[in-house]
Amino acid sequence: MKVVIATGGSGGHLFPALEVAKELRAKHHDVLFVGALSRSLEKMTDMDFACFELPVRGVVGKSFGKKIKSLALMVKSIWIARRIIKDSKADAVLGFGGYGAFPGVMAAILTRTPSMIHEQNVEPGEANALLGKWVKKVAISFEEARNRFKKDNIVVTGCPAYAQESKKSREEIINGFGLKSDVKTILVFGGSQGSKAINDCFLKAAELLKDEMPFQVIHSCGFDDFKRIEKLYKSFDISCALFPFLDKMGEAYQVSDLVISRAGAMTVTELAKFHKRAIFIPYPHANAHQKANAHLLEARGMAEIIEEKYLTPKMLVDKIKNNIKTLNTEHSKNTNDLYQSQAAKKIADELVLLTA
Repeated sequence: MKVVIATGGSGGHLFPALEVAKELRAKHHDVLFVGALSRSLEKMTDMDFACFELPVRGVVGKSFGKKIKSLALMVKSIWIARRIIKDSKADAVLGFGGYGAFPGVMAAILTRTPSMIHEQNVEPGEANALLGKWVKKVAISFEEARNRFKKDNIVVTGCPAYAQESKKSREEIINGFGLKSDVKTILVFGGSQGSKAINDCFLKAAELLKDEMPFQVIHSCGFDDFKRIEKLYKSFDISCALFPFLDKMGEAYQVSDLVISRAGAMTVTELAKFHKRAIFIPYPHANAHQKANAHLLEARGMAEIIEEKYLTPKMLVDKIKNNIKTLNTEHSKNTNDLYQSQAAKKIADELVLLTA
């Protein structure tokens, strides 16, 4: 079977898409990608997937003039995607949300190619909310998203997790990070591109916290902020394993006692998988998607939420201390329903069923 996967280049869309692509390839299906892939093309080509970049641009939040230009590029991208689907003789199209995925899925609908979308978040984005009315099947990460779609053909597959559990001992992992095994470890990250707001506030909070309790940090800060953050950690004399981008997220989760992060669907899924307590600072420009995701763990007693507009170093210090004190509670058992171990396989299987 030939499958076209439509996605954008952000980690929240790309990593689940790649996990499903690997699963389809393992089942001997051919996979090619279309979408707004520019930031991720190298990663995908390194994995030997054929990729087609579309000139699509986002529409939401733009000025009137830029919206007109973006709409014109959207129409052009749909036409290009239509030709790719026909030329490749695709049997099915799978979309992972966002404006980058929209042209590929819409082209499938127009060419009557069997199509399916996967919605990672509790609250669907505008693209998936619209496409969900026309595709043959909608796969969702969380049961709580079901009533956001007025469609009978909905399947709960879970969200494919990027972070994999390591077979190394805790001692081996913590030594690999250059840290100590007897000190509380805080994992900090702001998504695949990093977050300046989280970076800045956490560094100020860490400077306050270092005189109150011993701790160490694993921090994925983004490429743009790396050198600046590195200098600050050294000046504060705080033990830290700092990365512009952290590939070994599974190992970082395994040895962390507390996580401070955004609240993308994949992050929520991975925190549930590793039973980790979190302080969420949802991305404020994501149309409340991340806040809804964060509520999933908050409702299960495993997370607290700080809206970015209210975030201060003192507030973050208080939250860190309170969460560290309650690490040995039994609430972690309540997260099991949020993580499905074979999400990528389930999505791949559901897609194959479209053409059966």
